[in-house]
Amino acid sequence: IICQKLGHKLNMNSVQLDELYLIAKLHDIGKIALPDNILYKYTDLDSQEFEVIKTHTQIGYRIASESPDFRHIAYAILCHHENYDGSGYPHGLSGDAIPILSRLIRIIDSYDVMVAGRPYKLAISKQEAISELKACAGKQYDPNLVKLFLEVIDEIQEQDV
Repeated sequence: IICQKLGHKLNMNSVQLDELYLIAKLHDIGKIALPDNILYKYTDLDSQEFEVIKTHTQIGYRIASESPDFRHIAYAILCHHENYDGSGYPHGLSGDAIPILSRLIRIIDSYDVMVAGRPYKLAISKQEAISELKACAGKQYDPNLVKLFLEVIDEIQEQDV
């Protein structure tokens, strides 16, 4: 629902909406090649383990590139951990050099991870996640897309009331 609403706010056409849906489902596909003892570790990763985790973007890119059905989103998979300020990986891209699908999924996935939690990190409240997104806008996240994302979250919360 979040992807669809964000896509509509950005006036995406049906092809772009399909791409956003696919990237939402497949952005972490490269993790299938990573060892379970790192993926499901309950404590903080050491620097070597984090370097292994970072390879999932390149692995995912290679997997998607080999499939005619996913080739068109391969580069967005590669770039989904690039940070808006250029501090991300694998290439240190910044701003609009990062594909919009990657910038969108960076926000959506981060929010989801924060509110759902992971084996190594407890979930936080939706309000705490929103505060974190705001604090990292312009650093990790595209500030304009964070603003749109927060509008979508507000709309969804209003519907749930």
